Amino acid sequence: MTSDPSQARVAVAIVNYGAAELIAGALPALLKEFDAFGEAVVFIVDNLSPGDDADQLEARLARIGDPRAQLIRSERNGGYSAGNNIAIKAMERLPWVPDVALLLNPDAEMIPGALVEMNRLLASNPKIGAVGARIRRPEGGGISAAFRFATPMIEFSNATGIGLFANRWPVMEPDMIEPQPVDWVTGAALLIRWEALEQIGGLDEGYFLYYDEIDFLLKMTRAGWEVWHDPQAEVLHSAAASTGISGGMPRAGRMPGYWFDSRNRYFEKNHGWFYARRAAAAKVAGLVLGQLQRRLRGKESQIAPGFIGEFARRYLLRRPGKGAA
Repeated sequence: MTSDPSQARVAVAIVNYGAAELIAGALPALLKEFDAFGEAVVFIVDNLSPGDDADQLEARLARIGDPRAQLIRSERNGGYSAGNNIAIKAMERLPWVPDVALLLNPDAEMIPGALVEMNRLLASNPKIGAVGARIRRPEGGGISAAFRFATPMIEFSNATGIGLFANRWPVMEPDMIEPQPVDWVTGAALLIRWEALEQIGGLDEGYFLYYDEIDFLLKMTRAGWEVWHDPQAEVLHSAAASTGISGGMPRAGRMPGYWFDSRNRYFEKNHGWFYARRAAAAKVAGLVLGQLQRRLRGKESQIAPGFIGEFARRYLLRRPGKGAA
């Protein structure tokens, strides 16, 4: 592939479920990025959205009138991985072969120059299989969207919310200035080398939502590819705008069952049953310690009611061979 975007070919996947307005609002910025590339297309897969959301999206695309934006209506809602795989199949049928594929969240908007920068970094090193962008928040500021693969100690320290542990075993990489290799990056805007995608295949459709990009990037690193975070490329992303979940917790109410299922699938699939139980026990211990610490300091709980008990029940009491939690 080439670092010259005018000679590069990019295909984008966006999965929609009730987010027509978000996608329509962010689409012009993406299409503007396309102008720098030799070939470009975005496949928006509607995952059987409720109501007339897909019709609204189709009408908005008609008003925009850009043939590079195409809507695909799925006959079922198979989840985020399944929706992206439908788009990837459409990419394979293009009359031209993409150099890169971008997985873009429906609530993510490209900051000018981001796609060109991500392509430049990917093309600069043949070992790089995927590049993730930095996240800019609508309320201001940004974060380095790069992370470390979970271990029992990372699960414990992240659950406590206590700086002493979080600084020793952080899940998030510190904010960075220059691009560098990391374990995994957010799937909000993930640029993938087409050669790597062909080698390892699409996303695991056993995940409905969450942990899917972590599983995909772990598979990529195990296949010998590198994953990089590029802080010089930014996307505007509103956490939980399309899902209602931020930082591993719901904005309101209980955590949906598919989150528990996805977490369990990731740990058991990639590390085995015993390791998954160790990680779960460490997380429960961290949650309890964090709750106790906040209570002693007179602070409000940051954990949804009943979450610790449900988490323990789904993971610690489950026997081997029982399938997804």
